[in-house]
Amino acid sequence: MTPAFKIVSLGNGQNYADDWSSILEDLSVSNQSDGKADILRVLLSDTAGTLSVPSKGDKVKVALGEDGNLLWIGIYVIDEIGIEGPPDKIEIVGKACPFDDAAGWAAMQTRRSRSWDNITLGQLVAGIAAEHGLTPAVASELQNVTVSHIDQTSESNINLLARLARTYDAVFKPASGRLVFATTNGGAISGSAMPALAIVRGAGMRFKCKFVQSTDFACVKTEYHDLNTGETKAVQSGIESQSAKVYRDAAMQPDEATAKHRAKSRLKGFKKGSHGLALDLPGIWQATCQQSVQASGFRPEVNGQWIVKKVEFNLSRSTGLRTRLDCEAPGTATGTAQTLGGIVPAGAPLDNADGSDDVETPNDGEEQDNTEPTETDS
Repeated sequence: MTPAFKIVSLGNGQNYADDWSSILEDLSVSNQSDGKADILRVLLSDTAGTLSVPSKGDKVKVALGEDGNLLWIGIYVIDEIGIEGPPDKIEIVGKACPFDDAAGWAAMQTRRSRSWDNITLGQLVAGIAAEHGLTPAVASELQNVTVSHIDQTSESNINLLARLARTYDAVFKPASGRLVFATTNGGAISGSAMPALAIVRGAGMRFKCKFVQSTDFACVKTEYHDLNTGETKAVQSGIESQSAKVYRDAAMQPDEATAKHRAKSRLKGFKKGSHGLALDLPGIWQATCQQSVQASGFRPEVNGQWIVKKVEFNLSRSTGLRTRLDCEAPGTATGTAQTLGGIVPAGAPLDNADGSDDVETPNDGEEQDNTEPTETDS
């Protein structure tokens, strides 16, 4: 089968692939979690100088696959158009959700100051989504989790969502007109599991696996302020021992329940970050972020389950369709977060076994038939 693509204007319905297929130099689509917007890049040969291209701010829908079997990847707003030569070429860049006011979507980098009390994650994400003209898509496991109190002080919505994701073991991103806030366990927004992607080592495939000791913490301690006693207390997730690396979280939490969520999430994050797998595969276009990968045919250390953190599709004249998957370990945290006995002394040191701390600062930088591409959850 021959690799194929569609790039369809949502304004006038034009399929640019009709004109671009013969002059396409390179097409790439990145799909990633943790708040980063999906990026579309198209490089075209323009020797005639008469090529029809979308304008900045136009919305296009992109599909990849093979002739007769295409999958819709996402919707993108054209953010940048570059022209160079000789030889004359045009580069078109689109983002799944712009970080400015293009296309009528309000900026997500704008700093705001406000606070919330006794609100669910579902309500909080829905409120932020409405501010940017996006549809909320929150995992069912997170929808009704109560946030007792959270402050947004001169902070962008992007950074606020990133803080929430770190606390509740979630990933988020703006994608295809939605604001996705999902679990990191490979589950879909509906709460049902996405099918695992089986990868068997074979011809035309490249891989790189790494194991990092510096992030291999066995225990995380997180502090919270007890409003009833006025004391600083702590919870921990994982098992502490003389030989174990302990991470002391410097971000003070408003209550015990939030601190427990935070400790479990941080420990799981460290376990995920300690193992990484990059796969470069020919001819795969069905993969998506947070999907489970079952690897086989490799060394024993590589075989087994992984979770996709980033997907990059690339279609070029020289290599055809290739897909890069950046994966991490599932990162299951053992047991539940426990409240520690006693009180954490005021001014107790918060340095960690690796000499770091964990102070958070704002950081501002995402109907089917036989002939049409099928839909996918991003």
